[in-house]
Amino acid sequence: VGTAPAVTVVREDKNGTKASATYTPTVTPVTPTADPATSTDIQGQTQTGKPSFTPGNPSVPMDDDVPATFEDGSTTKVIPGEGTYPVAPDGTVTFVPEKSFTGTGTGVTVKRVDKNGTPITATYTPTVTPVTPTAEPVTSIGKKGQTQTGKPTFTEGDSRVPMNDKVPATFEDGFNYEDNSRCWYIHCSSRRNRNLHTRT
Repeated sequence: VGTAPAVTVVREDKNGTKASATYTPTVTPVTPTADPATSTDIQGQTQTGKPSFTPGNPSVPMDDDVPATFEDGSTTKVIPGEGTYPVAPDGTVTFVPEKSFTGTGTGVTVKRVDKNGTPITATYTPTVTPVTPTAEPVTSIGKKGQTQTGKPTFTEGDSRVPMNDKVPATFEDGFNYEDNSRCWYIHCSSRRNRNLHTRT
């Protein structure tokens, strides 16, 4: 890039008279450009984004034979407490968030090169919106000494994140309680351990 040293070209006519002239080439830089990418989805869902890379000149396209990487040359980044970011050869980034993560991610920087080998970078940043289930209380009325039952209503925060029927319901302290006349039987949700406590 820049102006090269001039060279002198010499020719002569039929009489042998010589003439000379110089040739001086100048090379202007070709710099690709890039636009960042973002994505937004709900908690626990995989997201993708692909920064846009544009050649600085049509005669010098992006080099599709050189796979995209992150700025440090890696192709996968793991951010504890957030999630995993792999990048595909074409520059598409996949974000696999941890189940508990919400908010705007740290993001990653993707690097590509053009046919001249000129590098260009752009960022990808995901945002995870929280999914919060809702619940409605329930009441029951019965005569003294009679067993009563009730089932609160629990509604998923999003259809893609249903209530987990594989995890048994418990009270807020993590235990299940059974009333057996004069005693409370307290046992873990795994039903392996039982401890007897007198009801007051």
